[in-house]
Amino acid sequence: MKSTVLIFFGLLFPHLGEGQTGRSIPLVIDSSAAIPILSEENFGDYEEDYFLVIADTSYDYYKIFEESKKLSVDFSLDIDNLGRIYDPAADSILIPFNPEDEDYCRAYFLRRFPSSALSIEYLDAYQANSPQNKFALVAGIYKEEDECNKISREMMNSYPNLYVLKTRIYVGCLH
Repeated sequence: MKSTVLIFFGLLFPHLGEGQTGRSIPLVIDSSAAIPILSEENFGDYEEDYFLVIADTSYDYYKIFEESKKLSVDFSLDIDNLGRIYDPAADSILIPFNPEDEDYCRAYFLRRFPSSALSIEYLDAYQANSPQNKFALVAGIYKEEDECNKISREMMNSYPNLYVLKTRIYVGCLH
């Protein structure tokens, strides 16, 4: 009887890191993600561990863009691309020309702080061994793993390629 009750509860409540179907959510840990290095100083004090929900990846920007709109509607999430645009001629996500901040105009600048907003990013900015120019639909950056797991479980049935990436991100000043 005792084992039957345990099996019953095991079926009702999926294990941590598993969605409602019981499918495990992959967790990728990358402590060597690309961090902007501006000088020879040690930036260790300015790095934070974060969990990213990667809903999907693709080399096709327009595919990821359409998925971001659907994900935004389905889960009532804001899209925050930091004012960046996609330039099809350069096949790049970049900050448009802005004479007030010439340091970063026409360059890619990644999201670096916790937020439940969606964005399209370059995967290799967060996951060092990823191929260049692969786009990632980031469905949130979280400081707490529990919060990230909760969101991931809600989305995983709609996004079968979804995974969680634990990485270190430089959060210090870039000027």
